Amino acid sequence: VLANDLMNVHETEHEGLLINETGIVQEACSKQGIGSMIVKNVEKKWREQQ
Repeated sequence: VLANDLMNVHETEHEGLLINETGIVQEACSKQGIGSMIVKNVEKKWREQQ
């Protein structure tokens, strides 16, 4: 789940928190950072299921 506070979303800044099924949270502070964080987590999950 990606959670963000709309008060912290701006043109140059977008703070997002990634919460997985175990409740572990990762934080990113840009759209690019959020995208990279999601991709890395999806790739990790995919590898674990192979």
